[in-house]
Amino acid sequence: MADEELIRRLSELIDRRRFLRRVGGAALGVVAALVGAPGIASALYSAYCCNLCNPNSGQCSGCACTWCWYCPYGQYTYICCECHSSNVDCGENCNNVPCSYAKRTHFSPVGAPSSM
Repeated sequence: MADEELIRRLSELIDRRRFLRRVGGAALGVVAALVGAPGIASALYSAYCCNLCNPNSGQCSGCACTWCWYCPYGQYTYICCECHSSNVDCGENCNNVPCSYAKRTHFSPVGAPSSM
């Protein structure tokens, strides 16, 4: 009888876990819907390790503000930048981005810590 009781309790525990997992997933879905789920990334062009809003132009001018980040690619570190035409929405999105660029910054041996 002890074996049957153990099996019964294990099956109840598994059913509870499955139920709680479903309730937890549903709760997360409701919270995401209320808060606003993150939007789909709008970067469309790939250059080295950069995902850019526009094709890599090599440089931009006349930017109201510029959003930049660094990333490793092979043995080099690249700077990826989005030129925004307005300060109002200057960030990691493709709003008001007439120009994008990616440039190699310096040599970075594989496995060596980056200084940036």
